[in-house]
Amino acid sequence: MKRSWLFCVVAVLGPALAIAGASLSLSKKVLDPGESVTVSFNAPGAADSAWIGLIPSSVPHGDEAVNDQHDLDYRYLDSGSSGSFVFEAPNRPGSYDFRLNDGSGREIASVGFEVKSPDFSQVSLRLASAVVAPGGELHAGFTAPATLPDNAWVGIIPSSVEHGDEAVNDQHDLGYEYLSGRTSGAIVLSAPAEPGSYDLRLNDTDDNGREIASVPFEVRRPDSAGSSLRLESTAVLPGDELPVHFTTPPGFAETAWLGIVPASVPHGDEEVNDHANLGWEYLGGRTEGTITLFAPTEPGAYDVRLHDTDSAGREVASTGFSVKAEVGADDMAARLQATGKLALYGIHFAVDSAEIAADSSRALAPVGQLLIRQPDLRLVIEGHTDATGSAEHNLDLSRRRAEAVLSYLVATFDIAPERLESRGFGQSRPIATNDTASGRALNRRVELVLAGVDAGG
Repeated sequence: MKRSWLFCVVAVLGPALAIAGASLSLSKKVLDPGESVTVSFNAPGAADSAWIGLIPSSVPHGDEAVNDQHDLDYRYLDSGSSGSFVFEAPNRPGSYDFRLNDGSGREIASVGFEVKSPDFSQVSLRLASAVVAPGGELHAGFTAPATLPDNAWVGIIPSSVEHGDEAVNDQHDLGYEYLSGRTSGAIVLSAPAEPGSYDLRLNDTDDNGREIASVPFEVRRPDSAGSSLRLESTAVLPGDELPVHFTTPPGFAETAWLGIVPASVPHGDEEVNDHANLGWEYLGGRTEGTITLFAPTEPGAYDVRLHDTDSAGREVASTGFSVKAEVGADDMAARLQATGKLALYGIHFAVDSAEIAADSSRALAPVGQLLIRQPDLRLVIEGHTDATGSAEHNLDLSRRRAEAVLSYLVATFDIAPERLESRGFGQSRPIATNDTASGRALNRRVELVLAGVDAGG
């Protein structure tokens, strides 16, 4: 304890004489929880170890050691014979004393005060909806008295938890926000992932306080009937834009999402799909619309799968497609005619080099065949990289790789050089995120663009 050494002094020197004229006074006797109060003292000849403590009135008077065991706050006089200190009233209503202790074992003065119960008649919590999807946004409004401290808080608590005690609520909360002095306003929290019954509870402080308001709500999975996905094509080229048309019933979370998942991944579990997804986007509260993803660079069978939330949710719809293993000259001609550009993913280079790998011939052969079939066709060959490395280095690398492809086509298929142009854009025109391996693979590409067409980003 902070003053245990003092009692050794008492044993040697005997009891100290009482300090004549010792007294305490307060600036006010009835306080709000957490309110500041000034304690004035008069203690002529007080020792350095004399102190003023804040003690519950239920604690017996007279013994400094007993006061020491129960004090909620304290200040040493440090030989001051008179003066004042500022304390904060306890957060829990009740009767309390400030007690002056001589440092030699005795309480020599005290003054009592009350911490009153705040008026919580105007406290309220309101929910925009009493039913919310797992992981959905829980919108709430509140009103609270100005006397609440900044650390008053609102939290989500399972309804099975007993009401009333802030410390108990604190042990079980699944999300919270401080009021930070606000007397009214809005709070948005994320609903729990598990369906069930919950409360939004307002607590007057986070320091052994009280629950002063509550409103119940249910977390319930929305009916997935009516969910659907539709693709414009079920056989696409590597890196193709993949428009996905979707519909969902109302009530899905803002974090409902659709993504591309290899067809070999078992269906049903949102978390499993999340770990395997190769590109995704949130629905953001929309119940219908179109989201454009990009087909994987590797040939194979894939699904677009729709999920009701990204927090332990469910797969609620799926549709399959395939990425072609062979991209022929006819595929290239059709794509160039339709969109003016074509991304190639089968052209490989040595690491950090413009040297074309031998296995790239399968991807370049159809380009040569197309140029031979269409002698008036003019193409711009664009090089693109991911964001690994510096922008300056990647720009130079992309230019050299585009030039290497041009030289290959001229030398291998006897294409007139004036029909081709090469450009490098480095990492400046990504079509996917650079934060994932699948996204970086999409960004590393060679694009064929019809001469005179702005390929943009």
